[in-house]
Amino acid sequence: MYRPNRYLVRFKRAPKCLVDASTATHAASDIMFFCDNVNIPGASIIPVAHKRFSIGPFDRRASNIIPAENSASFMLDGMGKNLDFFQQWVSKIVYMGDETGAVNLTVGESRRAGSSEYHGFGELSYRDDYITEMEIETYDSIGNKINTITAHEVWPSQLGDVTLGWAQNDEVGRVTINFQLQRWTTKNYAAKIEEANSKVSDRVLSPMERLLRIGSAARSLKASWKNPDSVG
Repeated sequence: MYRPNRYLVRFKRAPKCLVDASTATHAASDIMFFCDNVNIPGASIIPVAHKRFSIGPFDRRASNIIPAENSASFMLDGMGKNLDFFQQWVSKIVYMGDETGAVNLTVGESRRAGSSEYHGFGELSYRDDYITEMEIETYDSIGNKINTITAHEVWPSQLGDVTLGWAQNDEVGRVTINFQLQRWTTKNYAAKIEEANSKVSDRVLSPMERLLRIGSAARSLKASWKNPDSVG
């Protein structure tokens, strides 16, 4: 049975807009957060009206596919690093920093990815600088990976509010983020799990394993015995 509470969310690499000299060595490694809620994105195929042989009634044909946006809720840490990561990511897609950081570029001068000194308020970053890949892995009850869905060219389109309050003493802060994606791909591991299980079931059991299995069967049989009801 499918268990929707056994999953792992990871980003394959940090987006280029967040990479600088101090983080370049770790930028290519996986980034994982405590994600307490996530949606596996679906997709919509857009139909178009089509006349077969240019005559007769319309027929609907597939024209394009649009993946649904992905919504995820992340738990925040006590130092504010998780929230800062997503805030910096969003603010560097459409720059919201200080206008005094912008300078005029001369002809042939290049921009440095993630550097605020070359950005003016409201300036849009290059798409390649703010996209990354996100993986959602699902597991069975004993920890076997059963599915992996990879969302390609992911970027955050909405950063949710974080509620603060004096009454929230026993709650963990969370932020909800909506991600846009260009496409997604999936991989299923059922064949590998079945192959591994068949190898385990086909091997010869050791004498100790046989005794343990016999003892377990005997205890189960004894527990199933029931005394007959008294009659008269």
